[in-house]
Amino acid sequence: MNEAAIFGKVDDLEGLKENVIVGHLIPAGTGGREYGRIVVGSMEEYESLMTLKDEEPQVIEEE
Repeated sequence: MNEAAIFGKVDDLEGLKENVIVGHLIPAGTGGREYGRIVVGSMEEYESLMTLKDEEPQVIEEE
């Protein structure tokens, strides 16, 4: 593990065992993609995010 940290190695946790050990969802079955798109939060937060998405970005010039 030290060697991985030193060299900046990455494990994408694509296997079944790795995800079980870490406590993530198991990448098996047909419902994984739909589950990944679920947004948890209140409807008010969702609506405010959607209105912000449609607004034009503001340009702030520094002096």
